[in-house]
Parts: sequence; C-alpha cells; structure tokens
Amino acid sequence: MSYQSSLKLSKTLSMLNVALGAWYFICPWVLGFSQHPNNPWSNWLTGSGIIIIALVQLSDLTELRFLGFIDAAVGAFVFASPWIFNYLDRTGRAANSLCVGAVVFLVGVTSTRGRGRPGPHAIPPLSV
Repeated sequence: MSYQSSLKLSKTLSMLNVALGAWYFICPWVLGFSQHPNNPWSNWLTGSGIIIIALVQLSDLTELRFLGFIDAAVGAFVFASPWIFNYLDRTGRAANSLCVGAVVFLVGVTSTRGRGRPGPHAIPPLSV
C-alpha cells in the first residue's frame, strides 16, 4: 500500500471514529436511557475520548501510532461495558455498545498499521 493510499485510509477511518464517538455520546438521549439508574456517564466520557483521539489522528501534526492502540483499548472497553456496568438486560443499549465497541476496536487496530511517513527507501532514485 502506498503512503498516499495509507494516509487516505487512515483519515477515512478517523472520520468514521469521529462519527462513532459522536453517536456514542448522544445515544443515551436517542435511545432513551439518559435518566436510567445505570447512568450514561460511560457513554459521554468514552464517546468524547473516541472523538478526541480521532481528531488528533486526523491532524497532520502527529504521526503517533500508539493512539491506535489507545483507540483499540477504548473500543474494547465499550464492547465490554454491558458486562462491566451490568446492562445486558437493556438489549438496545447493549447491542449499541457491542457494535460501536467492535468497530472502534477494529479501526484502532487498523490505524496502528502503515501510518508512518515514508522513509528514504520510498524515494525513487533520480534517473540521469
């Protein structure tokens, strides 16, 4: 995969994570559990975290590959949250967390690969 196509894929995946983070942040109101005893603070904090990580990855100022690992860890946490916060009985909320968590995890793992700037080996030799 060329550097340009790798960069395009990385930006596309980061935009996907911005959308997923925004969805995960607002889903307590959309799905109707913002006033539920199992409070939605987890959604608000992790949704914000997903958005922040994705926006940092979108910036050309950083080539921090480790953010993909943090993203994957957040995705794993979101995926596990129905068990951690004991809301498996709320199938809509649980299914939402499982789906968002799985996709964020996969995006995080994928974004750890091939993001770096091309090294000297990638510069074509001058032909004289």
